[in-house]
Amino acid sequence: MPISSSAASLERKRIFRIRGSISTSSTEYEKPPSDKNFLTIEPALPTAEISRKLYKRSNSTLGSGPTKSHDSLCIPESVALQPYPDGTVHILRTPQEKEKNPDRISLDRRGLTILPILEDEANLRLLSLQHNLVNNLEGFKHQTFPFLVFLDIYDNQLEKIHCLDRLENLRVLLMGKNRIKRIEGLENLIKIEVLDLHGNQIVHVNGLSSLNQLKVLNLAGNQIRSIGASDLKGLVSLQEFNLRRNRLKKLLGFGETPSLQKLFLSNNELQS
Repeated sequence: MPISSSAASLERKRIFRIRGSISTSSTEYEKPPSDKNFLTIEPALPTAEISRKLYKRSNSTLGSGPTKSHDSLCIPESVALQPYPDGTVHILRTPQEKEKNPDRISLDRRGLTILPILEDEANLRLLSLQHNLVNNLEGFKHQTFPFLVFLDIYDNQLEKIHCLDRLENLRVLLMGKNRIKRIEGLENLIKIEVLDLHGNQIVHVNGLSSLNQLKVLNLAGNQIRSIGASDLKGLVSLQEFNLRRNRLKKLLGFGETPSLQKLFLSNNELQS
């Protein structure tokens, strides 16, 4: 018997509901007749093979593990670490890298324990050694960087400030998160404007009298108990001084800092 148009419409809707729905317990479903009008979604994460290519071990045997490459998968590292039999580590850069960054080198997260020898880098202006294991700076005794203005040795294992005498044009020195106990070895850095020594083990503020161009001094997160009357002598250009998270009970000597605009003292033991 012929089906009325109304009945036919209801039947089509019922069939559509059955075919259009997919049971949550089913592991298979009918593939659409054509893929032309459907987008293909690639995996959000790289395959295991690609993931392995994204991580390369440093050429240095001093490395503590894989370091993530910032280069193309097909291009080798542009800055190579080459250990020598005498215990030194030499830095070798490709001509392409030198052309791209002629005056700056980043050696962050390379597992370095000593300062490397940077061959043919006399024009260097910026050197970054963040997140390594460097415990001394004796490598600066054997190298000359007359144009170096920015040195970042954040998060290493330095116990003292030394061997920086030849960096006479240095403007920024970042040595936070080390194991430094004393402010020293800065007498020749008369052009320095920013000094960051936060997160060390410094107890006394001294050794700064020759830094009359210093504008920013960060000593937060140390073990400083007091600022003496002559501790800030010579800091006539100091504009910003951070002493947060110390053990301060007494503050003197600020008559030596006529340019001071910002002073941070939270999380100390001051009572008046």
